[in-house]
Amino acid sequence: MNKKTIIKIALISLLVILSGCSGIKLPGINLLGRGNSNQGVIMEQENVCLDNNGLDIRYMDNMPPERIYEDDKFYVSLALMNNGCRNIEKGKFTVSVDTDSLQLEESPTGTIEQDISNFRGKSKFNPDPELRTLTYTVDSKRIPQDRKFLEKTITAHACYEYETIASAEICINPFIKDMFDIRNDVCQPGAVTLDETQGSPVVVSKIITKTTAREQGADLEFYIFVKNIGLGKVKEYNEGECSGSQLVKIEEVRFSDFTTAGNGFNKIACEPMAIKMRTEDENYVRCKATLLEKKAAYTTLMSIRLSYAYDITNTATVIITKPEE
Repeated sequence: MNKKTIIKIALISLLVILSGCSGIKLPGINLLGRGNSNQGVIMEQENVCLDNNGLDIRYMDNMPPERIYEDDKFYVSLALMNNGCRNIEKGKFTVSVDTDSLQLEESPTGTIEQDISNFRGKSKFNPDPELRTLTYTVDSKRIPQDRKFLEKTITAHACYEYETIASAEICINPFIKDMFDIRNDVCQPGAVTLDETQGSPVVVSKIITKTTAREQGADLEFYIFVKNIGLGKVKEYNEGECSGSQLVKIEEVRFSDFTTAGNGFNKIACEPMAIKMRTEDENYVRCKATLLEKKAAYTTLMSIRLSYAYDITNTATVIITKPEE
């Protein structure tokens, strides 16, 4: 082994040690082609929930090719990744083609459905997303004599159930009479804006806390704002289908010993228990609770769990041409 080779090996070893000890990021390599999510993002180990897309659908590079001949055979290959931090318990994936010009060899109807249930999401202990690859064989048909080419679309679509879990520190101050009552206490009720890296396409964006003092306690109000920041649409999941209702269900709201699952003195009442998704400002639900006795102002963690169906589509275009003469 010559002197130059020894120096090269030593330098490479030093880079590896430095990148491991000081968190230096080495550049990522994009192995996939056309897709519907940000590419080349380096995931931090301490926070694996940086991607809010949930299920990601990508076409593998050149599968399908951008141009094909009529009466030819080609392949469509898709990579499905659950980039979010929740498991997909129930879901369905479909791929479809225009049967006037294309034919899926596995399906005469031009559509193939596949179950994508039990699709693992990312976690602190398993930060790499589960990857499933699907490949289909497609035949192109003859195009009309008076046409030099046809442009056709291949559609990949998924409908699945998903969850959002978010938390933020809120202020409970039973001595506040109304929103204009400013006191020099430990904390003041108001608006809290949440970090949107929640590992889900639907996020809790803001919580507004209001308190109204009573003689023996206080009435508490919470306005929980929700928005869709993913690439798909919120739907309802019903027997494997995504319906048109854009509803986000409130599964649980909890703080201190109060919860929507409780009853009596520790009950949080949210009306309604589902949010109709419209615009960012309108996507909220109001929840109420009652403190039965006066307590000093304090901060506490509010946790929120939402459920919904998510509908996402990714398309690829192929151009069918006649063979060159």
